[in-house]
Parts: sequence; structure tokens; C-alpha cells
Amino acid sequence: MTPQQIVALCIRIASIYFAISSLHYLVAVPISMASANLSEQLHVSYLTGGIFLLVATVLWFFPMAIAHQILPRSRFDNLLNLQALEAARVGCSLIGLWFAVSTLPKFVWFLFSHLVNSAGQPLIASLTSANRAELIFYLLELIFALFLIFGSRVFAQVVIGKQSKENDTQ
Repeated sequence: MTPQQIVALCIRIASIYFAISSLHYLVAVPISMASANLSEQLHVSYLTGGIFLLVATVLWFFPMAIAHQILPRSRFDNLLNLQALEAARVGCSLIGLWFAVSTLPKFVWFLFSHLVNSAGQPLIASLTSANRAELIFYLLELIFALFLIFGSRVFAQVVIGKQSKENDTQ
């Protein structure tokens, strides 16, 4: 595996992060804006989410082109003794830990603040539709983080793709 391939792998993993980040602007923010009677400003949220998706798409489909811009092209004789699947598993696990660490405090604060303000009602009953969407978003982020951490082999095989698996067998 060359240094450019390692950078390309990280670029693909970053593209997944951008795609998941777009969901917040395409789902949770519009629901919150609609409940706050800001429906005329929804286009800003959708535009932001669309830009995130566009960046994610470019990063996913052109990782080597970007990697060659970051690291100069070599004669490919500077191979590192690192298998692509293992590098991808480490990267996926680290991204999963990052998701978990960044989402968990927000999720706990959300639960705490809404439990305090629920006035003895069950938590779900005291939530507005915007709050329910936010709760679902946090839960999905945590589930995805756990999948990246504990299912890194499956996810890494998807990120690497068919071409890198063939290179590992040689």
C-alpha cells in the first residue's frame, strides 16, 4: 500500500462523515425550523445539506485524484508494509470512536434537559415532533458509531472496494 492509497482511504472515510453530517441539515434542522415557524428559510438548510452531499460524492468517487494532489505522485516503489484492510479497520474504528465521543455528550444533555422539563410525564410524551426527530438523529448517530467500532471489518471492506482487495491478495 502506497502513501497515496492510505490518504485516499482516509479521504473515502471522510466522505462518509460528510454524507452522514448532511442528514442533520436535510432532516433534523428542517423539522426544527418548521416547528419554529421558519419554513420560508428551509432552503438554506437544504442547500447546506446538499453541499455536504456534493462534497461527500466528490471525495468518494475521486479519492486517488485528491490524494495525488496532497502527496506528490511517486514511482510506487515506496510501498508501506501495511495491509489495506487493517488500515481501513483502524480508520473506521477511529471514526466510530470520534462519532461516539462527539455525539454521546449531546445525547446525554438532550435526555437530561428533557427529563428535567418533562414535569412527571414520560419522556416521549413530553417531546415535540422536532425533539423526537433530534432524539432519533442522536440514536442513529450512536448506532452508526457502534457499528463503525464493532463492525469495522464489514465497513472497511465496503470502503476499500474490489480493487484494493485484489492488491492485498498479490
